[in-house]
Amino acid sequence: MSRHATSRLRSYAVSGVVGLAAAMALGQPEPALFVVPLLVLAVAGLASARTLNVEVEVLEAPTSLVEGQERHVILRVRVDEPIENLYLDLGLADGLVVEAVEGATIVDRSRLLVAVRDELTLDLTVVAEGWGRRSLGPISIYYDSAFGMLEMRQKFSQTVRIVSVPADAIVSELLIPRETNLHAGDLVSRSRGIGSEFSEMRPYHLGDDPRSLNWRVSSRTGSWWVNDRYPERNGDVVLVVDAQVQPDTGLEVLVDRSVRLAGALLREYGRKRYRLGLVTVDGMTRFIQPGSGEQHRRRIIEQLLGVQGGDSTPIAIERAVLRVAVRPALVIMLTPMLDDSLAGLAHSLRVSGIDVAMIEVDPGEFLPEPTNEPREIGRRVWKMERDRLRDLLVADGIALAPWRRGDPPDVVLSQLASWRSSWRLPV
Repeated sequence: MSRHATSRLRSYAVSGVVGLAAAMALGQPEPALFVVPLLVLAVAGLASARTLNVEVEVLEAPTSLVEGQERHVILRVRVDEPIENLYLDLGLADGLVVEAVEGATIVDRSRLLVAVRDELTLDLTVVAEGWGRRSLGPISIYYDSAFGMLEMRQKFSQTVRIVSVPADAIVSELLIPRETNLHAGDLVSRSRGIGSEFSEMRPYHLGDDPRSLNWRVSSRTGSWWVNDRYPERNGDVVLVVDAQVQPDTGLEVLVDRSVRLAGALLREYGRKRYRLGLVTVDGMTRFIQPGSGEQHRRRIIEQLLGVQGGDSTPIAIERAVLRVAVRPALVIMLTPMLDDSLAGLAHSLRVSGIDVAMIEVDPGEFLPEPTNEPREIGRRVWKMERDRLRDLLVADGIALAPWRRGDPPDVVLSQLASWRSSWRLPV
């Protein structure tokens, strides 16, 4: 517990010193008599100041919540003697706000005023504004001593980490990997084997599983026939989130849009038992190998929510993507295409036989309008270069679709699916 002089104590002390100095300089007692009550109050406040034993504990708090969702946080406050005005600073990170609380008064988004007799349990309603990594704590308490001369402060070390997930985006159509792996899932493999999806009937061969015999057809024809089936597999999906955007350029919204769409895709692919991998390209290029399971999905979400705009070196990007994007994976790149190196990497992946799709988070709508003729000419040249880059990528067999402001995610995913179904990709 630390003690700090309040503005009242400082003003009383300064007034007392000035009054005494004036009395001595003038040789008159009146200035001293005027400030004596202030000095008496200051001394009485210092003498009566007592440190309380206060304990604050977080009993219940969420580890994750969806953006805009209300969740409850339970706090317990204990004191050794009653206090009417105890301030709690919850230490909420930007993006977490206290909306309501029972048994306390909200001073601002992170501070509460409570009255405690011996023990008080607080039920707080906390709302996340935006996505990202958040925290509650360390919690600080402070209160004024008698006569308001000293401010008592104490900080508690307990901190709760909270992950704020982007609000759900509606994604009803997913890109299906063209190749499957050997793990069980919801996809129908092109190869035949044990499964529930019927392929065809064929004559029995030595070594066939007797459980696949079609007894009805065999009894009619007088020879043995078996049912061929397709096994159910799952696929590897690798998301590459390109956040190479300079800060303070007005293009940070591109990173926000990419993260929101990537979160929705990861959620939907996870529900269908796909193995998920992630590469985040920002100031620090990081990757997670494809995998499955709840703990793996949580690692992916936490890394995704740590994305911030920044540049990365082409070598770091290439190493990360090549470590994760291994056939038969489907690689989906979410990129504003502000860096040609990622487009060149997509070309290399496609040439090596990996299935690649690109979602262009269009930056043109967020750029300021040209203010003079040279800038307008430069903007036109920039658009022509982007059109040329798109044509080259499409010619390589890479499904590409722009995602413009106002378009729901299903629009761009439908465009990619239509392109893949109508275009014969080179092998």
